[in-house]
Amino acid sequence: MIIPKLKPSGRDREFIKYTSKQRSEVIIGWLFKSENHRELDIKILDKDFKSHGWQSMGILHYLGLKKEFKGIFKNHTIKEAISLLELDKQDFTQIIQLLNFKTKKYPEIVPSDQDPLYVLSKYLEPDELIEISREVVKELERELI
Repeated sequence: MIIPKLKPSGRDREFIKYTSKQRSEVIIGWLFKSENHRELDIKILDKDFKSHGWQSMGILHYLGLKKEFKGIFKNHTIKEAISLLELDKQDFTQIIQLLNFKTKKYPEIVPSDQDPLYVLSKYLEPDELIEISREVVKELERELI
């Protein structure tokens, strides 16, 4: 099987907005079920019909999964797909991790009113929250050094 070339967009806004579980399900819907972006937004990301599929498209494009990948593993299991991706020269590490997420049981992290970023998320736009999150991570890294 010839695996198409990854073409990552570099834009992470939609990718970081959703949980690993949601990202995993979007990838599976795209690669294995050939679902379109709008279907993925409605079924997995709880968006309404007006979303036009922009959210799931952002997740997939960030990873480099463009139209050439849609339904590529329709007749394969997740394990078979992972094996094929591992044989390819491209770096599918992040995609494989998200496919593995579906096959393993991980506890879901539930937002808490004790988490300052969760509280801020109720009042800020996603871009503002992302910037604050990055600053918090930088500060924590400085403290560790």
